[in-house]
Amino acid sequence: MQQAWRVSLLYCMVVSSLQVKLPEEERRAASTQTLKRINLDLLVYPLARCNDGSGGAYYFAPASSRGGAMARTDMWLVFLMGGGWCWDETSCASRYSTSPSLMSSKQFPEEREVDGILSADPTISPLATANKVYVPYCSSDAYVGDAQASDATYGWHFRGQELIRATLKEISRAHGLSKGHTLIFGGCSAGGRGAMFNLEYLPEFIPQGVKIAGFFDSPMWVDMEPLDAGAVSFQTQTAAVFKMTNAQSRMGTRCASIYTKESEQFKCLFGEYRAPTIDLPFLVAASQYDSFQIRSNTGVSPPYDADQLAYVERFRQRVQQAMMRLNVSHVASFAYSCYGHCISEGKTFWTQQVTIGGTKKSLYDVTSEWMRKQLEGEQVIDKCGGFDCGCSCNSSLLNDHGVRSSLVVPADIARRQGIRRSARLAEEVESAGSVSSLMHSCLGRSFPFLSLTLSAACLLSFLLVCSAGSRHARQADEMKESSMCEVPAQGAYMMGMRYQ
Repeated sequence: MQQAWRVSLLYCMVVSSLQVKLPEEERRAASTQTLKRINLDLLVYPLARCNDGSGGAYYFAPASSRGGAMARTDMWLVFLMGGGWCWDETSCASRYSTSPSLMSSKQFPEEREVDGILSADPTISPLATANKVYVPYCSSDAYVGDAQASDATYGWHFRGQELIRATLKEISRAHGLSKGHTLIFGGCSAGGRGAMFNLEYLPEFIPQGVKIAGFFDSPMWVDMEPLDAGAVSFQTQTAAVFKMTNAQSRMGTRCASIYTKESEQFKCLFGEYRAPTIDLPFLVAASQYDSFQIRSNTGVSPPYDADQLAYVERFRQRVQQAMMRLNVSHVASFAYSCYGHCISEGKTFWTQQVTIGGTKKSLYDVTSEWMRKQLEGEQVIDKCGGFDCGCSCNSSLLNDHGVRSSLVVPADIARRQGIRRSARLAEEVESAGSVSSLMHSCLGRSFPFLSLTLSAACLLSFLLVCSAGSRHARQADEMKESSMCEVPAQGAYMMGMRYQ
C-alpha cells in the first residue's frame, strides 16, 4: 500500500506540474500586479551599486484605476524588499554563495509580481490604485550603508543609502513625484528596518511639499541576548554592520542624542529603541512571536521545550511592551500573536487578525483606517495568552486555492503527537503542496489521454491521506486550540481537512 501511495502521488505531482489555472488561481492572479524593472544609470548615480558593484534597479507601475476605484496619481507606495544582511567576512561570503541575488542585480528579473499591500485589487489593498515602486534588495545592509568596496568591507560595496536616494530622485524626475503628493515609504523585515532608518532623511532628496509617512513591517528587533550559546547575537551583528558599512549617518537625530556612547550606537538600528524617536507618521506591524528573531535566538524552530517557551514568552512581552510605548497619535500599530514574520506582501495582509473589543482587525483594516484618518494612528495589539495564541486558524490558513484546512501543523509536531504514517506522507508531498492543492491539481484539469488514470490515482491519494488524517480529527482540534495552527516560516503540512 505504501508503494501504491508513492506511485499515485507521483502521478499527482506530474499533473500538478501542468500549470492550468483554476478559478481561484485566476482570482489571485487578478489581485497581483506586475511591475516593470527600471535600471539605475551608473553614469547618473555612480554610487547606487549592489554589493558586487553591479548597478541597482527598481520596479515600477504607474497609478491606474481598478475595480471602480480611481487612479491615485498623487499617492505613492515605495516598498523596500527584505532579506537579512551580512556583518563580517564569513557571513558575507556565505550569503553570496547561497543567495547571490541578494548581493547583485545580475539575476534580477525584468518583471516582478507583487501582492498584499502592493496588490492591484482595491478590496485587498487601500493603495491598490497608487503609483507603486518596489526596490529589490542587493546591498545586505538594511539600507543603512554608505561604504565603498575596500579591505575594511572585505571587497563588498554597502550602498543601501544611495540605492534609496537614487530611486527616489529618479521617480521624481521620470515619474512625477511632486509637491502635494503623499509618499508611503515602507518595507518588510530588513526592508522595514531600512524604511524606518531612512524615513526622516527623505526630504533631503525628494521635492518639497511631499507628505511622508512610513510603513514598517517586522522591523521591531528587541534587545535580548540569544538563548542559543552558539548564535551570533543581533547586538553583535548590528555593532559590526554599524562600523563596517559606515551607518552613522542613519542613526536619526533624536536617537543619536540619546545613545551617545559608542557602545550604545547600535541601538539606533534596533526597532525597540529607534521607533519611539521618529516624529513623522508611520504604521508598524510586528509579530509578538517574530519567527526570524526567535529562530535566530533559540537556534531551533517549534516545537519548544519548557526553557525555550519561557524565553519565547519573555520575548513576546518585550515586543508587546515596545509596541505599547508607541501609543502616540502619529503612530498606528498592529501587533499579532502568531509565530511569523512579514505579513504585508501576501494574503496574510488581510487574513491575519487581532481581536480588539470583540472586533477582528487585519493589517489591511488598520492600514485602511490609517489612510482614512489622514495618517493618524490606532493601536491594535493582541493580548491573548500562550505561544502562537493569535493564529487566525479560520482565515490565515487558506491555501493557494482558497480551501481552509482543519489541521495544518509542522511534521515534527505531528510525529510528536503520534501521527507517524500521516507525517511521513506529508513529508513526501511537501514539495507538491497541501493535499487540497493536490486534489485541485488532479480534478481541476482535464487531459484527453490520461485523464481517467491520473484522476483516479490522484483521487486515491487524496482519499488515503484524508482517511489517515480523519482518524486524528480530535488531535487536530486539540492541536489547533493549543495554537500550533500556523508556522508560516517553515511551510505547513496538511494531515486532514474539511471545507468550512
